[in-house]
Amino acid sequence: MLKNHDIIYMAGHDYNLTDCKISTDHIAGQLSVHNRVLYVESVGLRSPRMNKNDMGRILRKVKRFFRLPKKINERFYVISPVVIPFHHVPVVSKLNQMLLVLYIRAVCLFLGFRKPILFIFLPSMYGVVGRLKEVLSVYYCTDEHSQFPGVDRSSIKRMEMEILKKVTLGFATSPQILEEKKKINSSFYLSMHGVDYDNFSKAQDPALTIPEDIINIKGPVIGYFGAVDRWMDLDLIHYLVKQRRDWSFVIIGKTVVDISLFDNEPNIHFLGQRPFSELPAYGKKFDVALIPFLLNELTRHVFPVKLKEYLAMGKPVVSSALPPVEEFNKINPDAVMIGYGHSDFLSKIEKSFAFNTEAFIQNRQRLVKKDTWEARGEEVSEIIEKHLDSV
Repeated sequence: MLKNHDIIYMAGHDYNLTDCKISTDHIAGQLSVHNRVLYVESVGLRSPRMNKNDMGRILRKVKRFFRLPKKINERFYVISPVVIPFHHVPVVSKLNQMLLVLYIRAVCLFLGFRKPILFIFLPSMYGVVGRLKEVLSVYYCTDEHSQFPGVDRSSIKRMEMEILKKVTLGFATSPQILEEKKKINSSFYLSMHGVDYDNFSKAQDPALTIPEDIINIKGPVIGYFGAVDRWMDLDLIHYLVKQRRDWSFVIIGKTVVDISLFDNEPNIHFLGQRPFSELPAYGKKFDVALIPFLLNELTRHVFPVKLKEYLAMGKPVVSSALPPVEEFNKINPDAVMIGYGHSDFLSKIEKSFAFNTEAFIQNRQRLVKKDTWEARGEEVSEIIEKHLDSV
């Protein structure tokens, strides 16, 4: 494991937002065990909209910008940079990069950071590479960012191309992303998502109490963790809800798209976002867990973190035919049931009920028990250390 380094961590989202942990949080946590980490909150990819969510986030960032770095512990600090919207405008983009560099340099001077390692998670941070006196730079790519809804694709591709040409090395969280990025930077490595096994395996603990807002929902319960966003196949969910009125569908996560399609559907329950630590208690009620994503250029590259979380809970999983999930299934036969179209997805859920025996539960947990974020942190550290030796 990397030790005694200063790390500038240009994250892909804001720190510990409502206890909603994603891969960037987990990797940052592992790196901070033996190193000092400056967690730089996301500057975003798209231009803000004139809505309550975006305006509220901007206001919070402006307030935090004028504070000293937030000290989480002796090795972990958080700052929130403010940039001008409209990344796609070249003049604005260059000005933002200059302001970002000056701000981070000032914070590093204040904290006494020297010869840092630079981690970057978003293409919009391209301009800081090589300008923070870093000894080594890392691009940790979790998504095909140019395919996110609402972004200027050509600008994001241009920014990412600059990053790929400049960084020392990179990591990709799916084979599909790795294949694309390695065409530009040969020092790219596969780093599949890990899982907080100790947390999610609690779903099989008889002593774990199921929360009141789900315990009385009649079964079978078909569940989902995650954002209800534009990559979720709402038509598929609606089809399932209408086809099986005797099933209950429970959706746990922040809703950012219109769900009026379900206004008159009594057997689906949108419970909203819940703290990361409470997810196993909700998942305990699930009979089957879903990954109901649309198939497009964004999702074809993504390996959902929730897959291993579901498996750590011991739950049968039915997923859309995402290439990274199909590849995972080849390595781990029958770990996931894959639905090819609406009717097949429904059929796979029905078949999954038979795989809730103790033997199947233990087998699913065994598949991911050693695939922890600690193990992922060790792998990432080992690769970085090899590159440091050659610097």
